[in-house]
Formats: sequence, structure tokens, C-alpha cells
Amino acid sequence: MSRIQLKSRIQLKLIAILFCFCSFAAIAGLDVTAYEGLAMVKAPRLNEEGEPQGQNEVLLTPAGFEERFAGLERGKVYRYQSSFEFRAGSYSGYNHWRNELAKLAGYKQTPSARPGHGKIEL
Repeated sequence: MSRIQLKSRIQLKLIAILFCFCSFAAIAGLDVTAYEGLAMVKAPRLNEEGEPQGQNEVLLTPAGFEERFAGLERGKVYRYQSSFEFRAGSYSGYNHWRNELAKLAGYKQTPSARPGHGKIEL
């Protein structure tokens, strides 16, 4: 194999690795979904992975937000009348947005150190 062919192969492999990395990074972020008109499904049809198969059905499990789960049962399937979803962007972008929203809502600001930035934000 010539030097040019080897260099070309290495470049193609690097491009492939970079493409995979960028594709992975593009999906890292916060997806938000809101459901309206929830009703528990008494006998849901589930696939092999335990996911609901009925139309407009979702398996609800709180992940760190149990206080917002009032009136719902963990690990149960619910049917919803309508849903809305959006991508809130990156986690850091979402945190910035949430901070600005809290300021607008009148929450008391508390200092928070951002790792790697060497400064305190409010």
C-alpha cells in the first residue's frame, strides 16, 4: 500500500469517527414532553421490552421529580388525550433558561459555582 493510500484510509477513518461523535453529540440534550388528560390503563399491552403498545399510551416513572408526580402511580401505563413535546437544547442551555425563568418568577437567587469557570453566578 502506498503512502498516499494509507493517508487516505486514515483520513476516511478519522472522518467516520468524527461523524459518529458529532451524531452522538447532536442527540445529547433535554427533551420535554407534557401529557394532558391522563387515565391509567388497567391491562396494558406491553412489548418484550415492557413498552406500552396501545395508541397514546406512555409508561410513567418519575426520575428525580417525585414531588411533581402527585396523583400518579410509579411504573404504571397511562393513556393521554394529547401531548406536546419540544427539545430544550443542551443541558447547559436548559439550565441557563431555567435560571432566567426563576428570576422572572421571583425566586430568591442563590450563588452557584460553575465548575471550570472560576466564577460565582446568581
